[in-house]
Amino acid sequence: MKINYKKIASALPIIGAILLMIIIRLIPEKYSLDFLLISIVLLCSIGIYLYASKTHYKTLLRVFAVYIFINFLIFPLLYLSLLKVNPESFKIENSISKSEQTISITDLENSYSPKNLKSNLLVVNSLLEETGAELDVNISVLNNGNTIKTKLYLLSKDCHSVKARRPMYKACLNICDFAGNKITSILDKNEGCLLNPKQVTVREFINLEKDKINKRIKQFDKEHKEITEKGNYWTYNQLLSYSINTFSTGNFIPISKLANILFYLHFFIGNGILLTILIAFIQKTLEKGKET
Repeated sequence: MKINYKKIASALPIIGAILLMIIIRLIPEKYSLDFLLISIVLLCSIGIYLYASKTHYKTLLRVFAVYIFINFLIFPLLYLSLLKVNPESFKIENSISKSEQTISITDLENSYSPKNLKSNLLVVNSLLEETGAELDVNISVLNNGNTIKTKLYLLSKDCHSVKARRPMYKACLNICDFAGNKITSILDKNEGCLLNPKQVTVREFINLEKDKINKRIKQFDKEHKEITEKGNYWTYNQLLSYSINTFSTGNFIPISKLANILFYLHFFIGNGILLTILIAFIQKTLEKGKET
């Protein structure tokens, strides 16, 4: 049986795109844009390098692919790593720092919704403080369309469709007031329209949610301090535009020894590659001129 390499090669972009979408789904949301941009830069440089062999500008395009790889990926990631270790490695324009810090805080708040987390925690704590036996029944009671009435709340089950890589449904415990207005809800992590197949009590189920809320609040506070107190807020997508434009502006100036070494390596390697591209282009132009 002969392997059709052409068909395999033609399918690689589709397979790569599917794998990319799966990986983006799996990695934390705050890193998904970084991963997407890194993947685009990497695929562009590899694509141009491989395509170069099919053209008359083989050397020119391959050098250009290396330039993209180094200038748009390697050095921005090196700068980012250095800033993560020591935020004082570079002197950055004050207005830029404040703007990027504000963007990072906004993204963090959109990701965690700390106000909603704290509001939900108050409701959950209030519910768990109730001493009645209503919450000690099995969670499966709600799967039959029943409601549980406590001293302050009405509990019921609902089923929500969750859009991911495919249609999916998850059960949800609704906490409402006596008028039926939903105050908050707890989405079951398990797929399906039945609440928690582990057969825990309602109180245990709510306690698990309380633990998750507390963990998310602590994680938000930790990441917020990293941004506001330690100045650790840069991401690849934020830094990219400044790092590739660093030689034409004074917005991004190296301070530490290692930052200066990286900066000048970037300068000489980047300009060296650009000079190589220029020479290769001139040579190709002269060769064409002689042929005509």
